[in-house]
Amino acid sequence: MLTQDDMYILEHAFYFISTILHKSTDIIPASLDLCLKYLQRYLEPLPRDHIHDPKVQISAVGLIWVNIELGDGIKKIINTGLVYVMLDILNKTVFPVKIVILGALVDLCDTGACIPHLITWRKHGKKLLPLLMEIFREESLKLGVKTGPNGEIDGKNCFKNVFDKNCC
Repeated sequence: MLTQDDMYILEHAFYFISTILHKSTDIIPASLDLCLKYLQRYLEPLPRDHIHDPKVQISAVGLIWVNIELGDGIKKIINTGLVYVMLDILNKTVFPVKIVILGALVDLCDTGACIPHLITWRKHGKKLLPLLMEIFREESLKLGVKTGPNGEIDGKNCFKNVFDKNCC
């Protein structure tokens, strides 16, 4: 069972490990294993688990992102199926976590290693492109971007609507 205290400790442990990784990359395999176990637990919680805190998810994905930036953990991320786990979470989690996952996936795509995972991923019949479009629409609504009747962005007033709080 994961209690609130356990999740608080995990959140800080993920941040602490991220800081250590910048000094020594010897702990990359263990850090990725810890992230994978937590993220899989988020996807398939035990009945007695408390509600998972998005801050813990963000710190776990942040640790994965540090491993991607350092370059030493990319092979393990690909081989353990962590890309699929991140995509499954992207489909299920709250908006702030989605943004961090997308950032990590974009950096991972720079290597080209995860592109086959992105192409083949499906969850409940949903593919990646519709999921990305859903996230884009959600972000546009949050930012107040004006769209036309077919969902297209009004190119002339797009930035004016987002940055000018006195508009309309």
